Amino acid sequence: MKKIILFLLINCISITIISAQPHHHNGKRGEKLTPEMREKMEAYRVAFITEKLELTAEEAQQFWPIFNEREELLRAMKKEQKQQRKNTDFSQLTDAEIQALIDRHFDFKQRELDIDREYTAKFAKVLPLRKVVKLHHLEREFRRKILKEYRRRQ
Repeated sequence: MKKIILFLLINCISITIISAQPHHHNGKRGEKLTPEMREKMEAYRVAFITEKLELTAEEAQQFWPIFNEREELLRAMKKEQKQQRKNTDFSQLTDAEIQALIDRHFDFKQRELDIDREYTAKFAKVLPLRKVVKLHHLEREFRRKILKEYRRRQ
């Protein structure tokens, strides 16, 4: 039973590592998004969320600084996580080292959950609860839309 759980956890970590690889565009492997493309995508995301949440000018003025603060925290945390697992050769690790990796993985997940909980409370102070709940759905919808467009272009 322990071996099955360990196998599943290692697979989860492997999937996380694989999905964290840099994204490519125009079918050219190894090429990262340019700053212009990132800006364009960010502007599209702001417009998408603002429109779909039907934010008033006052709500938007209070909401976006909080949202951007959360995004910066999450981005920094994911960068830290990526640095820690960079160049990790799983075949050379002992069971104790693998357990440490698994524990660290769950620590990052917990930190991410704590950030989500904290910022959901902050959003609830400036937006109606219906919009706060809708925000989480819209973020997933936006990611799906971007991935769909990415696949279509390839």
